[in-house]
Amino acid sequence: MGPLLFIIYINDLPDYCNDLHTKLYIYADDTKLYRHIFNTADQDKLQNDIHRLNDWANEWQLKLIVDKCCRMTYTASISNLCDTKYYTDNGKMRYELANTDSVSDL
Repeated sequence: MGPLLFIIYINDLPDYCNDLHTKLYIYADDTKLYRHIFNTADQDKLQNDIHRLNDWANEWQLKLIVDKCCRMTYTASISNLCDTKYYTDNGKMRYELANTDSVSDL
């Protein structure tokens, strides 16, 4: 028996998320959401966009690997550092996105 090949098409992800308030960056099988946060309304919009991305994954019966999902903050001043927690879920459990100070890209 030969190798098994899985192909995941994510070409519709930008269309599905076209009403996001957040920028979407896709490279290979990695997707990043990016948003400037100026106030709590921006924080809420980012969380809603995370839910929207999660809805897309659920619609296509894809499982997000929560251990590989994280959040990272860039700021010019440590006094501007935001401690907002962001979440994703699998329909049964809610997971807090871990905070990190670096991410490896392909």
